[in-house]
Amino acid sequence: MEGSTLWTPADWAWGAALGGTLFAGLHYGATIVAWPREGFDPEAVFEFLARHEVSHSFMPPTALRMLMGVDDPADRYDLSLKALAAAGEPLTPEILEWAADTFDGVPVNEFYGQTELNLVVGNSSTWFDAQPESMGQPLPGYEVRVVDPDDPDPADPLPRGEAGELAVTPEDRRVFFDEYWNLPGKTAQKEVDGWFLTGDIVERDAEGYCWFVSRADDVILTSGYRVGPMEIESVLLDHPAVEQAGVVGVPDETRGEAIKAFVQPTGEGSATLRDDLKTLVREQLAEYEYPREIEFIDSLPTTTTGKIRRQDLQERSDR
Repeated sequence: MEGSTLWTPADWAWGAALGGTLFAGLHYGATIVAWPREGFDPEAVFEFLARHEVSHSFMPPTALRMLMGVDDPADRYDLSLKALAAAGEPLTPEILEWAADTFDGVPVNEFYGQTELNLVVGNSSTWFDAQPESMGQPLPGYEVRVVDPDDPDPADPLPRGEAGELAVTPEDRRVFFDEYWNLPGKTAQKEVDGWFLTGDIVERDAEGYCWFVSRADDVILTSGYRVGPMEIESVLLDHPAVEQAGVVGVPDETRGEAIKAFVQPTGEGSATLRDDLKTLVREQLAEYEYPREIEFIDSLPTTTTGKIRRQDLQERSDR
């Protein structure tokens, strides 16, 4: 990577930004540029990328989605991008299509990991064929299994195609964390016989690709079904009038939980748009997965790394 210039808008306290970007760039002799900015202004980001001749950038999908609102960036800015990386949430098809159309030949490599565990799964053509919308396959040096979240036993993994908790073991133990400081009970819950439990629900297909379902604590239990919010969000984001979307479960006397979507529209929200979105989800997903309630919102609460703060959305529903 000598001669490369790296930049990420992600907080350096995040494992992917610190270890996977900053430390990796320094290790290989790349130039690192920093920007003490306020907020994320897409036009200003493109100006920054061009001015500093950034060749490699790690951005959460939320940041990439915001960049999609800029018209003709490749024509208006003299960009030097050679590769983009993304992590934190699944890349949706429209992001990949936009990147392919906007940056001729610039790959978007998707990675999955945790601050405790490093980057362990990836969608990079360096090692295998990329599978859009999947998390990818285990990176060299890692083995993964899908286990029963209620009785996690890595020695007895679930069959391929069945959703469960992702467990990971490394070839070299040193790449994983040692402990949560002064929290021995929480540390013990994270590891089972040398396997680390991620708290993420995934499916693994016959070819070995992992497909993200949801965080274990984000699963919505409605009418006896387990529903992952990201699948619904992905469908909602297919609608051209939707900028961002967040889905949570809210208490419901009949169903246990009902599905509620918070939608940030590109323009004004309306009863017609609300009906169109419900119909869109019902046409593409199961009957029980459509949001029975849709609330339009000016902006979704997110973490510094661009992830949706679902707890904030649930608290908003409780008011």
